[in-house]
Parts: sequence; C-alpha cells; structure tokens
Amino acid sequence: MTPKELGELGHLEEASPVVDAADFPPMEADDALEPGHRKSITILREFAGTPADPAKPKRMVFDFFAKPLRIEGNGKAERIIVERTELDENGAARGTGETYEVPASLVITAIGYSTPQMAGVPYDERGGKFRNEGGIIGDRLYAVGWARRGPTGTIGTNRPDGYEVAEQVATAMPAAANSDRAGAEGLKRLLNERGIMPTDYDDWRKIEETEVGQARPGSPREKFVRVEDWLSALGR
Repeated sequence: MTPKELGELGHLEEASPVVDAADFPPMEADDALEPGHRKSITILREFAGTPADPAKPKRMVFDFFAKPLRIEGNGKAERIIVERTELDENGAARGTGETYEVPASLVITAIGYSTPQMAGVPYDERGGKFRNEGGIIGDRLYAVGWARRGPTGTIGTNRPDGYEVAEQVATAMPAAANSDRAGAEGLKRLLNERGIMPTDYDDWRKIEETEVGQARPGSPREKFVRVEDWLSALGR
C-alpha cells in the first residue's frame, strides 16, 4: 500500500485497524528506510498505539510474520491454517513450524500485479512494468499508470502521469499535425481494419449508466467484472 492508502484505513466509519506493536523493530531502525516506506511504518506504529474504537463494529487485523498454508472447510472456506514465520540473518522470512488457525468464511487473495509484456517492448521483470524514463519507453511509445510506475498508487497518483505523457505526446507531434492527420477518427479506422474493437467515452457512459441502473439497495452501482457483461451493455 502507499502511505495515503494505508492512512485512509484509520478513517473508516465501520472498522478499526489493529496492529501489534511487538511486530516492529526498535524505532531507530526506521531511519534506514526510504521515505515512502518510513511513512507507512510510521502510520502502522500509530495504529499499534491507538486502541480499537469500541463504537466501530469491525476490526481490521494486520497479522504480520504469518504464512498461509491452506484453506480448510466442509465444502466451503471455514478457516485458514497459518504458519508463524521469523526473519533469518539475511532479513528473509522463514517458517518456524508453529501453526495456528484463523476462522474465515470469506478469503480474498492479493498476490500482486504485473503489467502484461509486449513483444519488443523493454520490460522491468522485478517491477512488473515497462522500462521508461518519465513515461517515455521509446520513439512514439509511452506508458502511464501502473504500466509506467508498477502496481503502486491510486487515481490521485496515476492521473498526473497521464497529464505528463499527454504533454509529451503533444510536444513530440509535428507542427502541422493538427491539420494533416486524421486524429481520433483515423485511429478508429485503423483499429477497425485490424479487427480491434475500441471502447470510447460514449461507450463508457453507457456502461456506467447500466452499472448504476443495476445497483442493489444501498449501493451506488453493480460493477461489471466480466468483459462479456460490458459488451452486452453496449449491444455487442
């Protein structure tokens, strides 16, 4: 999580974050961290020093030094078997052999994200993103968002990337580009020639209207999670 995302967990209306202070090394160890990580650790330390709000019915428990081994249950998720871990001399986690059980009727995995690779485009395997300098991959090739920065940040951090790259694209266009190029219509024709179906802003508005129209009581929308569903909303 980014520090911003982590900090917002302290302002949830229904849940309190719970962190065990014993999971942290001495505070002076924080000095060696890069600024973003240090800020995140500071927020977690604040959570550890703040009792759970009794007025909030839910708790969000951060269970560090834990390795999920398996999910058990009778035809459905009922518990997770977890192994306690510790850090070795190189700072890597290793199992201790001690296991415990966490009741769980719903399990959501978060295993990370990597931008899909493209043939001929330089790629950063470790970062899960395209290699770029300020969003520029190469001649007439750019990246924004997580494809540029890796899986970190939200709309608030990725949106400025888009503005920056848009300015770079505009700067790189020939002076006569506004008059002698087909622009968006030319792009649509090219995509159609290649059998690629684009989704434009008008299409997005139709998708949004359909999601809002399908919302359950108390929910702002029912988000599509399958490509087939939003294609159906567009009549395709």
